[in-house]
Amino acid sequence: MEWTNGGLDNIKASIRVFTNAIEGPLQFMVNWSAVIILVSFVALILICVFIKKDSLANMRHIKTLIVCGLFMALNIVLGYFSIKPTPYLEIGLGSITQPVIATLYGPLTACVVGLAQDLIKFMIHPTGAYIPSLTILAGMGGLTYGIFFHGKKVSFGRVLLAKLTVNIFLNMILYSIALAPTMSVGIAAMLPLRILKNIISWPILSVIIYFLIKTVQKVIPKKMYY
Repeated sequence: MEWTNGGLDNIKASIRVFTNAIEGPLQFMVNWSAVIILVSFVALILICVFIKKDSLANMRHIKTLIVCGLFMALNIVLGYFSIKPTPYLEIGLGSITQPVIATLYGPLTACVVGLAQDLIKFMIHPTGAYIPSLTILAGMGGLTYGIFFHGKKVSFGRVLLAKLTVNIFLNMILYSIALAPTMSVGIAAMLPLRILKNIISWPILSVIIYFLIKTVQKVIPKKMYY
């Protein structure tokens, strides 16, 4: 395992060279993180409302609330579990049910569930100061997956592309600039490990999400979703 950690350390060091070179623009993004995240959030909502023509109407149905509640509870429980491909690299499982909700009920419903889920998780098990931007990012995950999956044939290639989009734009960029002000190290120092983690987790979580969606679509009758 030492050779694996050594190889990952070398990759992380190479990424650090790149992040150091763009530290100025990264710090600018950190300073304006709240604005950048809020504008991105509004833009995604507008895409879902006006281009995908999605709505929250199905949340009026009790069966929608029941299914979403069950997946929300499962997601909170899964948040306490993780995969450790190396001793210092941990991949959380706390977001794998969100793509399922997005597939069944659309991006806006998945967004609302994501927002509520993040708030509930924080109230149950706070891990530090509350950061509103991270709650918004949880909602943006639902919007992104809904754009990719809702009303579409969910192939493994589509899951890979959706997960890659989430990992790059939400996890690597927006999550990092939202979290940076609370960290003891600068954005250039914290990014390499986050980039490495998201690269490694991309295929692993894509496989899990794909089989989870396909399993749920077989188990839950189509009349239970839209």
